This record gives sequence, structure tokens and C-alpha cells, in this order.
Amino acid sequence: MEVTEDKKTYRKAVFNDVKIAKQQKRMNNRLLLRLGMIYNLPLGFLSGMYIKHIDDNSCKVAVPYKFLNKNPFKTTYWAVLGMAAEMASGIILVTYSKNITPSVATFVVGCESTFINRALGVTTFECHDGQLIKEKVKLAAETGEGHTFTTKTVGYAEDGKEVAEFIFTWSVKGRNKK
Repeated sequence: MEVTEDKKTYRKAVFNDVKIAKQQKRMNNRLLLRLGMIYNLPLGFLSGMYIKHIDDNSCKVAVPYKFLNKNPFKTTYWAVLGMAAEMASGIILVTYSKNITPSVATFVVGCESTFINRALGVTTFECHDGQLIKEKVKLAAETGEGHTFTTKTVGYAEDGKEVAEFIFTWSVKGRNKK
């Protein structure tokens, strides 16, 4: 169904809430997540990265300090931190973009980071931009146009100290029917 308003065409966008809930439940299961990462994100699997929690509004992704993740300064390598930070916001985006009709394409178009403290032990990245992500995915599906937005992901050490902050700029665009 299409609605024309001020020379813009809007399509009805519908989220499949049942599929979203099932996908979140699977991602909250550490074994199923690890098995999926072998195929979809092998470096994430090797790094030991895992989802601590995901729901409609937020996601927590953790990555441990270990032999494969370390740098010469005896901290977690910044690229490993970036991978976990991107996953914290990206997995929310994927959850919504894969479960909406019409479909939506996603792409990271920018990344800024600030490193505050040394990353030792397990670093947990939190993103609380779920509602913003959902709104932008719905808008892209309805308009068929591209939209960009930023998400903030903050990493914390086991003692609660802030380790790093990442700002990701995402692009979403509704796909046209072929």
C-alpha cells in the first residue's frame, strides 16, 4: 500500500515482532550465537566476543583480553574493541532491518572513537539507541530513501571504568521492489 503526501510516496512498513523476539532469544543464547558467529563473523568467534544481553532498546557485547586480542602494550587491540563496539549497535540494526517489510539495506559510513583507559580483562560495550534505530529503519522502509544517523556505544571495564567510546554513522535505505 502506498500513500502519496506532498509529492513523496510512503509505503506501509511492518515489523515482524514475532521474528524479532525469536532472533533476540537466539542471540541471548550464547551457544547459538557462537555457532552463528563461526559462519557469519569468524573473527568475532576467534576473539571470544559474545552478546551479554539484547532487547528492543539496548545491547551489551563483551570481548575478553586474551592472547589473540592483545597488542604489544599488553592491552586489548583497538580493532578488537571496535569490532565489539560495532556489534553492540549493529546487531540491533540487523535485528530490525532483517525483520521489516519492505526490506532495508544497511551500511556503516563512519566511525569515531575515543580511548579513555586501558582495556584489560573483559570489556563490555553498551548501546542504548534501539528506539532511534527502529525509527530510522521504519522511515527508510516507508520512504525507500536513504537516511543516515549516529549511534553511541560505550565500553566499560569489569570495574565499571569507561574504556572507550565509539560513534558509528549508519546509512539505511529502503529497497525497491524488483
